[in-house]
Amino acid sequence: MNESDFVTFEKKIYSDLVSLTKEDKQLAEQFDNEEYSLCDTLDSQERIITMVEYLIEKNSGLLEKSTLEYLFKILQTQNKYFSRIIKIFKEAENSFVNELTKNYLESNQNINKMLLNIAVLNKDTKVCRNKEISDFLLMSTDFTTYNFIKSYIHSLELPCLEILLERLLQRNKNIYFYKIFTELNLKLKQKNMSLMDEEIEQDEDYVAFIFSLMVDEESIVYGFDKLYRFDYFNSLYSAIKSLIKLNRFEDKLMLPEDESFMELLLNVNHKLTNQNVLLNNKKIKQTAISLVENYFDLLSVKISLSMKSIIYKTLKNLRREEEITKKIAEFLLTDYVQKVAYLDFEQERIENEFNCTSSFLDLVSEYKHKKTKEFCFYVLTSECPTIIKSVIKIFEIERYKIENGLIYKHIKAACLKDDSVIDVLLNYCVNLKFVLRSVDLTRVIMSKESLLFFDYVKLFDDFSIYLNNDFLKRLSDNRSLGLQSLLSMKNVSDFVLKNKNYFNALVKTEKDIEIQKLIVNLYNRITSFTKMHSFSFTDESQVLLPKVYFSGLFKLFSKALIHSHINNKPVKKMFVLEELIVSEDDLKEYVDYLKVQVILGIQIKVNELIRNYSGKYIDDLIGFCRSYGYKINFDSLSLRSRIYENRKDNELFIKNYESVDKFTKFALHKTIDLNELSINSIHKKEFERILKNELNLLKIEGINSEENLLLFKSALNLLLVLDNIDSIVKLIDEFNNIPTEFNELLIKISIKNLCNGGNRYFKHVLRKGPYELQVKYLLMLYLRNLWNNEMHYWLAELKTKLHNSSDLDYLCRNISNN
Repeated sequence: MNESDFVTFEKKIYSDLVSLTKEDKQLAEQFDNEEYSLCDTLDSQERIITMVEYLIEKNSGLLEKSTLEYLFKILQTQNKYFSRIIKIFKEAENSFVNELTKNYLESNQNINKMLLNIAVLNKDTKVCRNKEISDFLLMSTDFTTYNFIKSYIHSLELPCLEILLERLLQRNKNIYFYKIFTELNLKLKQKNMSLMDEEIEQDEDYVAFIFSLMVDEESIVYGFDKLYRFDYFNSLYSAIKSLIKLNRFEDKLMLPEDESFMELLLNVNHKLTNQNVLLNNKKIKQTAISLVENYFDLLSVKISLSMKSIIYKTLKNLRREEEITKKIAEFLLTDYVQKVAYLDFEQERIENEFNCTSSFLDLVSEYKHKKTKEFCFYVLTSECPTIIKSVIKIFEIERYKIENGLIYKHIKAACLKDDSVIDVLLNYCVNLKFVLRSVDLTRVIMSKESLLFFDYVKLFDDFSIYLNNDFLKRLSDNRSLGLQSLLSMKNVSDFVLKNKNYFNALVKTEKDIEIQKLIVNLYNRITSFTKMHSFSFTDESQVLLPKVYFSGLFKLFSKALIHSHINNKPVKKMFVLEELIVSEDDLKEYVDYLKVQVILGIQIKVNELIRNYSGKYIDDLIGFCRSYGYKINFDSLSLRSRIYENRKDNELFIKNYESVDKFTKFALHKTIDLNELSINSIHKKEFERILKNELNLLKIEGINSEENLLLFKSALNLLLVLDNIDSIVKLIDEFNNIPTEFNELLIKISIKNLCNGGNRYFKHVLRKGPYELQVKYLLMLYLRNLWNNEMHYWLAELKTKLHNSSDLDYLCRNISNN
């Protein structure tokens, strides 16, 4: 199966599941590893797993054994999709899953992540010969199971933990029941209010048990009441005060068991600072804040990094409390960052665990402080995703834009460890409206799906230099934004043609008309009169076009027709569209497309078109077709119709020139009756005014574009038949970069102006152009008393170049006499 087939199959899964069922096209048939090499890539695995999840939601009966076998192969690689596949196996509730897991367990007995999760999924809890695992699977409420859970819970996925909790709740309740439950529910966070009423010994295990059940506002309040009744919060308050007092003069270490219990109670207090809880329960708020007020002194004591982390998180939750916010700000003015935060970070670097530093950065992120910013640069070297995310948020608040290559390196490393960093990074860039000037980092960003990706792409002057296969994945995430971003790039032709198969598959499967139009516009973007590609509506060996008849397609076909004409190639039949019904929005481009056909000698049925449409574009087409000999029994008063019919009418020029587009302006020059203009002084004044305004516009826009250059040339030619042009000559002299091809025309305008009594002329064209014309130019300067010493040298030069010139002889005689 190739990429095109895969895209087609994906489309069918998501849009036509009923048809898939009727044709018995089960997903399993698509996973023959010999035929389908795409399955070896993480991207294809992601897409397949997503389809399986969709099928389970819609109809899990479509899954067959070969599908699950394929997923089981991916599972054994223990890659990033491990958790999702475990969830699929749990939800499928399929006999095939039990068979797969049983076969695996019978041949594997070494305890590892794969075996533990597979063993839990299998319905036979005695399938493992290892007694320790068997007791664990049965959820026996004893020390062995508790110890096993403590050791391996980090390897178990949530679906498996859910199965284990269900089994545990069916066992007798003893001390180990509560210990095991606590370990499981700290991960699962399942609500169970009735369990909170269990009568058990009030010790650290009881607090941990209640803490594991405090999962939402209701259960937090209920758990608080239970713990408050047994005075745990007063005990914590007293312990904090004692610890601070004991450490006033020298460091005193806590006993491990005391430290563990205090950390647990600090965690409980952290849960009490849930915003909804604080808002709705004054008693809890008073309790939490009375404890927190001592946290600033507690931070000066030698306590564990995990306890500091909890304190930072709790303070962060209370930043909206005015008194706490004030104390945090005052706290940051001390030397805590330099003396403590740096040392804590170095200690965490040794263990490669950065929870404390991350929590600290989260706390201080909203407080602008020079020391904090310096600390951010220092901790970037950890390349820890949680730290990097916090630092990026601080940079955003500080309005600091990353430009350092070494920082790029650290951020890239963090993105590769945890792609959630990319979302934070893009949000930062989009909010500050700047781009990261690193090719490597940009490509890492492009490798991950993000809602902000195309917002980020818009910030680039030209993103095309970064295009690769990962961009196609992002385009698949959001086809509309992806195609729009391609349209905004400068050099996309090679990328589009290189990935022709992808775009062909898109054309085949995409039903959204707007997306189809964007595809056509993209092909318009990469074609021109001189550069055309092989298009087809049906042949997949060529570039496929969607059959969507709108302005973009008419522009593309116009280019194709002109390209065929320029290169003396036969016109492809598909480029000649007949008798279409188009919308008013597309009529202009359709008319322009028909004009191209007329110019190239392709017959069009213009009379039928006139019967179906009306308006200025049709009037325009009528005049155009008449100029090419078409017999049309329809009278038109449109401007373009009269232009195309070669009417000479100066009133036409005067009345319309300043209100039409540039193409029509150029055409209007051809309607000027020069004979009539030479004798009509009123018309001359109007022409002079119009040309002066036009030249002012061209001066502002510049004459670099081809259309502006043509209008400039037309205006210069017209000046040769006007009289009062002295001020216009001055205006033209202010233009920059007038091409040298206009030199001769500018000399003639200078001579014309001097002849008419003007004093201005173009100095930059002195001593340029044909010698005969130079003599006339020099003669007029002499007659208008504009002679200067430099012109003696010009005259001497002309005497050596030109002979038998009466004007030159006249000049020489008069100059020598003077």
